[in-house]
Amino acid sequence: WRQLEAAKANGQARSIGVANFTRRHLKEILSSCKDPPEVIQTEVHPYFQQPELLEFCRQKNLQVHAFSPLAHGELGLLEDRLLTEIALKHQRSVPQVVLRWLLQQGITP
Repeated sequence: WRQLEAAKANGQARSIGVANFTRRHLKEILSSCKDPPEVIQTEVHPYFQQPELLEFCRQKNLQVHAFSPLAHGELGLLEDRLLTEIALKHQRSVPQVVLRWLLQQGITP
């Protein structure tokens, strides 16, 4: 992390972040860093919502970037009955509904 902080201080990076961190990992880095992460990339989709992690990130002003917002195209998310109903009601596709859901939560897809 110190190397990323140095890269930002030297103008080599505009922002620095982490990926696949848990709340425990984030607490550890936040307790010892000079320049906190600005973004976290983690798996978020309707079948894996991670509410505790997302709330922690909101409290710490960390932007969440969703990795695999469509559940890897697996798990039947694209054929989910409820998501399909919502999509039909709003004349959208299931992926559009999921991406909008993420954006409405302040998560970048």
